Amino acid sequence: MAELSTPPAFPRPTQTRVALKEQLAFLDAQALTIRRHLNALSLPSRLPPEILAEIFLIQAALTHESHFDRALVLAPFSARVGSYYRWIHVAHVCHYWRGVALSCSEFKAFMAFESWAVPDLRQHASSTSDVWFKTWNGDHPLTVVYHQNGDYDCRRCLDGAWYTHSIGHRYLSNHLHRLRRLVIIIETDGGSRELWKALGETAGALESLRIGLRGEARRYHMEDFHSRLTLPDLFDCRTPSLISLATSCVSYSWSNPLLCPTLRHLEVTAHPGHLPDLDFQMFIATLEELSHLETLVIDSIPQVGSLPCDKVVSLLRLRVLRAATTTGRATSLLSHIRLSPSASIHLDLLRSQDSPHDDSILELAQALTEAIRDAPLRVMSWSVAVDGAAPRSNTGGESIKSSIRAWAATRSPPDDLWVSKPDVAPRLTIVQDTIGSAKTLLCSVDLASLDALHVAGPMPAEGEWTHAFAQAPNVVLLRVTGRVGSLLGTCLGRPAKRDDQGNPLFPLPRLQALQFVGIRFEPSPSSGRNIAATFDDWCCDCCEVADDRSGSPGLDLQDLVKGLRRRTELGGPGIERVEFLNCLHMKTSHAGRIEYHMSARDTAGFVWCATTR
Repeated sequence: MAELSTPPAFPRPTQTRVALKEQLAFLDAQALTIRRHLNALSLPSRLPPEILAEIFLIQAALTHESHFDRALVLAPFSARVGSYYRWIHVAHVCHYWRGVALSCSEFKAFMAFESWAVPDLRQHASSTSDVWFKTWNGDHPLTVVYHQNGDYDCRRCLDGAWYTHSIGHRYLSNHLHRLRRLVIIIETDGGSRELWKALGETAGALESLRIGLRGEARRYHMEDFHSRLTLPDLFDCRTPSLISLATSCVSYSWSNPLLCPTLRHLEVTAHPGHLPDLDFQMFIATLEELSHLETLVIDSIPQVGSLPCDKVVSLLRLRVLRAATTTGRATSLLSHIRLSPSASIHLDLLRSQDSPHDDSILELAQALTEAIRDAPLRVMSWSVAVDGAAPRSNTGGESIKSSIRAWAATRSPPDDLWVSKPDVAPRLTIVQDTIGSAKTLLCSVDLASLDALHVAGPMPAEGEWTHAFAQAPNVVLLRVTGRVGSLLGTCLGRPAKRDDQGNPLFPLPRLQALQFVGIRFEPSPSSGRNIAATFDDWCCDCCEVADDRSGSPGLDLQDLVKGLRRRTELGGPGIERVEFLNCLHMKTSHAGRIEYHMSARDTAGFVWCATTR
C-alpha cells in the first residue's frame, strides 16, 4: 500500500489577515448601527411604547388561543405540540420591539409546564427556582399552561423527583392566588390526583379556565361512559372573578361550582354526561343561574331524561348561541330558553336515529319560529357546498351540506351580507348534512317578513327548490349563483299549488328583481372552441351536467324565457329587473335572444344589466 503524501503546511495568519478581520468586524458593527437607525425611522418603530405593548398583548392572546385549539383538537391521535412560547417572536423583529416587549410585565407573565419546556432545576435549590420564576413574571397576574404529558425516552420525565408534575404542582399551589388565566391539558393520567390537590385553594383573580384531554388520556376516558374523567370541586368552590370556562372531553355535574353566576363565556365540548336522567334538568337550571352569560358554545346538549322539564329560562344577555347537536336536542334547548331579539343562533345539525327525521325537523321549525318572533328574518342566504366538500353518504341520501344564514332588519344592503364573512352576524345560521332536510325546514319556518333571498351552489335545478319558500310570499329580490340558476325558469314558471278557487299560486309571488351571479353560459359553437376539450372549463359545480346530473351545460336561456312567459300568461306577477353579474361566456347577444323570444308585453318595463368576464 502506497504511503499517504504529507499535506502541505498552511501559512500562519499574518498581520495583514488579522487586520482585515478586525476591519470586517468593525464594518459589521457599523452596519448593525446603521440598520438600527434605519429601523428607528420606520413607522412601526415610531409607535408609542404603550400602543405597541397593547398590540403585543392582543397578538399574544390570539397566538395562545390558536395554539390551545390545535392542542385540544378532537382527533383520534395527537401529535406532539409545538412550543408554547411562539408569541415571543414579536421581540425578534427589531431592537426597539424587543425593548418594549421585555419592559412589559404583563407580556412576560406567562409560564408553560410540560415535559419538553420545563427548565432543568435539579442543580439549584428550591429557593433559587422561586427567584427565577419571580424574576421572569414579576408580581403581575399570570397566564399558566399546565400540560400533563410525558416522554418515556426523556430522563427528566422519568426522574420522579424532578418530573414536570412536581415543578408544576408546586408552582400552581404557591401562586394560585395570582393566576388570571389557567389552561390544563391532560395527556397522561400520572399526576392528576396531585394536580387536583394543588388546585384546592381559592383562586380569587382567576378569570379564564380551560380544561381538556388529548392523546392517551382522551382515548381512555372517552372509550365509554364508565371510564370518563370527572372533575372534582376545584379552588375550594370559590372563583369570584371567573368569566370564561371551556372544557373538552371531561365530565362534571351541571351544578359544579365552576359554573358560577359571573360566567360570560361557556364552551362545552364532548361532555360525556354525568347523571343521564337528570343532566338536562340540571343544565337548564344552571343556565338560569348564569344571568351574565353572553356566549354559549356547546356540542354536548344533554338528552331529555325520564323526568319532565317544564322550566323556561330567559337569557336576555346571551349574544351568541352555537350548538352542534342533533335536531331533537336542538329543539329541546330552544324550547326551554328565551333569547333577546339581537342574539345570534348558530346550529350545526347532525344526523340522529332517535326520532323520525321529518317529525324532528317540524318540531325544530316550530321552535325556531318562536325564537325569531321578536326579530323576523328579512334577508336570507341558502348555499350548498360544492361537490367534494362533504363525503358521500352510504345510505343513499344526499351528503352535500346545506347552510342557511338569515338576518333580521339591518342597515346593511343585502349585497354586503351575501359574502363569506359579513360585518353583521346572522341572526340565524343552520348547517345541515342534506338538502332535503333543509327544504323541509324552510317550508315550515315562518318567513313572512323575508324580502331578499340568495340561493347558491350545485343544487339540482330540477328539484324545484323555489317550492321550499312557500312561507316567504314577500320576497322581492332573488339572487342565484351556480347550478341552482340553470333552470330557474322552470322553478318560477310552475305553480306551487292552487287556491280554493283553482287559481295558480306561484312561488315568490311578489318577486320583482332577478340577479344571476357567476352563472355560466354554454360556449357558442361558432366560437371555434372544442366542447370536449373545454369540458373542465364550463362543466363544474356551477353546471347542470356536473357530477352525473342531467341537463344543459350552463344557463338555459330558452327555459328562462318560457318560465317567465308562463308565469305572466297564467296571471302571475312579472319581473321588473334582470341582472347578469360576472357570468362566464355571456355576450350582449344573449340579452337580445331573450327579448326576441318574449313578447312586447312581457318585456315592458324590463331593465337589463350585465357585467361579464
